[in-house]
Parts: sequence; C-alpha cells; structure tokens
Amino acid sequence: MKKTTLHHIAALAGMAAMASTAQAFVLVSYDMETMTTSANPDINRLAEPSLINANITAGYLASFHNGSSNSGDFGQQNEFPAESENNWNTFSHRALDETPFWQFTVTPEPEFTMSFASLRFDAFARMNLAGGTAEVDYVIRWDVNNFESVLATVSGPQANTTDREVIVTGLTADLSALPDRTEATTFRIEVINQGGTNGTWTQRGGGIDNLTLNAIPEPTSALLAGLGLLALLRRKR
Repeated sequence: MKKTTLHHIAALAGMAAMASTAQAFVLVSYDMETMTTSANPDINRLAEPSLINANITAGYLASFHNGSSNSGDFGQQNEFPAESENNWNTFSHRALDETPFWQFTVTPEPEFTMSFASLRFDAFARMNLAGGTAEVDYVIRWDVNNFESVLATVSGPQANTTDREVIVTGLTADLSALPDRTEATTFRIEVINQGGTNGTWTQRGGGIDNLTLNAIPEPTSALLAGLGLLALLRRKR
C-alpha cells in the first residue's frame, strides 16, 4: 500500500473521530439565583436563565403547582443546606398528589438546528419528620407530542431519619435519541413522589438547582478540518 494512501486513511479516520467526539455545549442554564413571582395563578415562581446560547432564545423556568392545595410550598426560593451558596427551587411532598412540574421553552434562531444531548441538574431531599422517607423521581417530557411520552426518568436522592439531608449533583437525563428540532420546544420536569405525602418542604421536601440543557454541536468544523488535512496531503504527493 502506498504511503500517501496510508496518510489518506489516517486522515479519514481522524475526521470520523473528530465528528464522533464533538463535545456537548450548553443551550440554556438556570442557577435559581434570580426568581420572581408569577402573575399566572398556576405558577408560583419564575427562574431567570443564567446562561443562554447565542443561537437560541429561552424563557423562564416556571414552577407549575398544577392546582395543588398546598401550592405555596412549590417553587419557593430557599437556601439549602445552610452552608450552601446557591438557591434551590423547592417543593414539598405534601403538594405532590397533583404532580407539579417545572417547565421552560427554547427557541432556535433561523437556520439553527438543536440536537439535544442531555438535561442535567442537582437535587436534594430533606426528611425532618419522626419516620419515613423523602424520595423523589423526576420525569422528563416535551411538548412535541403534547407531553404524553416520557423522554427519561431520573432517580433522585432519598432522605430518611438517619440521613436527613441528601444532595446529589449532576443528575442526567440522556436526550441524545431525540430528533433534531428547528422550532420552539418546551421541556417539562415532573416531580414524582416516592415517599410519604405529608410535610412542608422543611419537613419532607426537596428541590433542584443548576438545571442545564445541553446540545450536541454539528461536526461541521471537525469535518472541514479533516478535509483541509486531506487537501494538504494531496498537494504533497
């Protein structure tokens, strides 16, 4: 086999590797540092985006209490634990019979395609009652099919009378199998109670923080680099 052919094969392999190892990048992130009260009676709090990619626009992360009789315990901005510098978007287990949820919308600029990679967030659970557990799962949906299908289920932390305050960072929902989107898309994060249904958020509750929607970039730049390398090799023949 000719030496130049070997070079071409190596270059093509490099192109494939660069295309397949493209790093995910942030579309939008919410750090819960800035939240406002909503005028919508179904929404408790609106968390402002802390980072938005230049290729999209993004709305608030809204806390929908979904008609809960204890709606005041959902979407509150609280510091947890005491030594934490971050604010948490909190909920109470007694409000979970009505399946409250968080929701946000991302809209791509013209000619930009969103290829989703993952949804990441931190979560905590708190248990300050005499017995039982405080455990939550998170269900991810989107409006493409009117929120009917479950995109992913993420198991959250569990607190009990021994471990009363539990934090888990970097919980991840894999969204890489979703089709690309060029239109406005709304994601929903439902709170599914796996513990008791009593207690305020300070007794049997939890919350989320640092919510980030990540995307997979198009491998255009990697492929162009590889093509440039091939052209260079051809000129050296």
